[in-house]
Amino acid sequence: MTPIATYELPLPPGINQSYQPVMRTGKTGFISKPEHKQFKRDAVILLANQQQLLKKNEQEAYQRIIKAIQLNGWFLYLEVFFYLEDILSRDEDGGLKVVQDVVCKHLGIDDKYVMDAHIGKRPANGKQRCEISVYLWQEKAG
Repeated sequence: MTPIATYELPLPPGINQSYQPVMRTGKTGFISKPEHKQFKRDAVILLANQQQLLKKNEQEAYQRIIKAIQLNGWFLYLEVFFYLEDILSRDEDGGLKVVQDVVCKHLGIDDKYVMDAHIGKRPANGKQRCEISVYLWQEKAG
């Protein structure tokens, strides 16, 4: 299966560094911490820069696919790998939501159209990062 888009981002903040509990009208809610907001701002710029590196024909094909997804309401499948110096330093799912949010926003697609996501951790070997591949979701005949 060929991805419709691939991206590389720095490691997002973990869940504990992303949200802060707050009391509102007697109920506990959550607000984004500064680290979370900064990651999202940086990711927007990095994703735009990565898209600009595509050749003209690749950009045109990419735009056609994204427009078709938006028009047809097709679902997406994400693969997200966190490359860490210390594999045990964090949970694998702690950064998924923020990564999914920024990638879907970049694509112009509501993240409710993400049907499935695979997340994993890998050794960084000197370069901590997050790698994301976006696919059209395909239900297996069964």
